[in-house]
Amino acid sequence: MDKKDETYFTRLVARYLSGEATGLQIQELARWLEGDPQRRKWFQKIVRAWQVAGDSHIRKKLDPDKEWVALEARIREKAPKHASGNGLTMDFTRWTSRFMVRAAAALILIAIPAYLLFHYLNDPEMITARAEGKLCEVCLPDGSVVTLNRHAILEYPEEFDAEKRVVSLQGEGFFSVERHSRKPFLIRSGEVRVRVLGTSFNLNTRTSNNIMELMLVEGRVEIYFKGQSQETRQITPGERAAIDQTGQHIEISRNTDPNFLSWKTRLFIFKDDPLSEVIRVLDRAYPAGIRIISKGSGNDPGSCRLTATFDNQPLESVLEIIATTLDLEVNNKEGGFVLSGPGCY
Repeated sequence: MDKKDETYFTRLVARYLSGEATGLQIQELARWLEGDPQRRKWFQKIVRAWQVAGDSHIRKKLDPDKEWVALEARIREKAPKHASGNGLTMDFTRWTSRFMVRAAAALILIAIPAYLLFHYLNDPEMITARAEGKLCEVCLPDGSVVTLNRHAILEYPEEFDAEKRVVSLQGEGFFSVERHSRKPFLIRSGEVRVRVLGTSFNLNTRTSNNIMELMLVEGRVEIYFKGQSQETRQITPGERAAIDQTGQHIEISRNTDPNFLSWKTRLFIFKDDPLSEVIRVLDRAYPAGIRIISKGSGNDPGSCRLTATFDNQPLESVLEIIATTLDLEVNNKEGGFVLSGPGCY
């Protein structure tokens, strides 16, 4: 931050916190704070210093109704109740209406940036958790736990507010949400909203067909689209919700996938599944890429069927067993593993 800017805006913040800043100064300060996240942190440090010093102005909560009543009272005090002379009369109602329109416009110009400053003051620091090449477990401020799959991103506040717990998710995560009946838990992802009280479920916002998936393990979940909180769909344990953001459609069905949590548990159960599906499931759990290559004039190896169970085994061991079972070769090449062979007849 430029030293001259810091000196100038330090004085401007002091005027604001002491209640001496003009409307134009409040607007200038709000615009400047919005220009750089570092300025917001700097502002919060100054606010904390004022709080420690015991200044009560910055802790004052705005009450729009009381402010409007006070403004109306000031208007009536300054307005002439009735004036006459030389054949001229002033209608108080018309005068008040014109004056209040001007006053309201001025109030809006001041109130909006003032609101932004109070928002900066009260808004907690946001934390971003990223799962890069491996799983990441995040403990939220309320005690809820989220396990993120690789490349997932979770954003949440340092402290939840008094009315609700709001987080945002990109990617796949398993949520174990602490129950608070008066403080619902809300997940935001694009246009989709997931509201819960206390439950556990798997949510994947990145699927191959661009359909979000939610599998409920226990509890109750409500799903709706942004701006449509009155039009919710509820799912019960054992159900799967396929959420189409583009068409804003939610399809609910029984969850028949035994491997929906295999990326977290490393327990894989395959019952006469095609090899292509087996590889898709393994790819979600292990970071190494797996390819299938056909050799000779046989069928595509991806159509070979497999029945097997793997419980927390290394990927190399899993692929060796698959190769032996299906008469394939497995090679560890640069960029991942390759399963190759003539296919199944």
